[in-house]
Amino acid sequence: MSKINLIPEVKVEQIKLKKLNVTAVLSAIAVTAIMVFFSFIMLGYNFVLGQGIKNTESDINATKQEINQYTEIEEMVLNLNDGLVLVENLKASNHKWSYFLNHLEKITPSDIRFLQFAQEGSKITAKAEGKQVSAIGRLVKSIEDYESSIDLAQASSDKEENLKTKIFQNTQVNGYNRNTDGTVEFTIIFELIEGLIW
Repeated sequence: MSKINLIPEVKVEQIKLKKLNVTAVLSAIAVTAIMVFFSFIMLGYNFVLGQGIKNTESDINATKQEINQYTEIEEMVLNLNDGLVLVENLKASNHKWSYFLNHLEKITPSDIRFLQFAQEGSKITAKAEGKQVSAIGRLVKSIEDYESSIDLAQASSDKEENLKTKIFQNTQVNGYNRNTDGTVEFTIIFELIEGLIW
């Protein structure tokens, strides 16, 4: 048996077109729904990431504030440490300066007075004032000729020996200036023999 199509062909085309339109609309709705769904998922994901970034930034800021507190404490500790080192150095060199000045006092002529001292290693630079130019020569000679008893057991060996030895060497004067009151100002440089005082 054969089928006979009694529906006109135009009507068949309209039915096919309707079915095609319904399928296209349903497909478009499904695609739109899927896109909206994924858009909401992406917005949620971005929101979660944004919150995570904000939380991380607030943690970083809190950590920076803690580090700043510790940095201030570290600077204070370093300053205290530098101060302690300076005090220790002054304490250690105080005895040396006393010993040096005792020897220098013994050899300084009475008409000379020292105004300023500077030390660089074993080299001493002193600014001094004398009543006459001849006082400079007397000071240089007394520095070059001075010998003192030094406890050499303290400096190097185990035996206790007290020997006379020179403490100063390489004495030189770099000119002088005459002041209006007739006194002379000069700079004298000499070295201490290593290990005896410094």
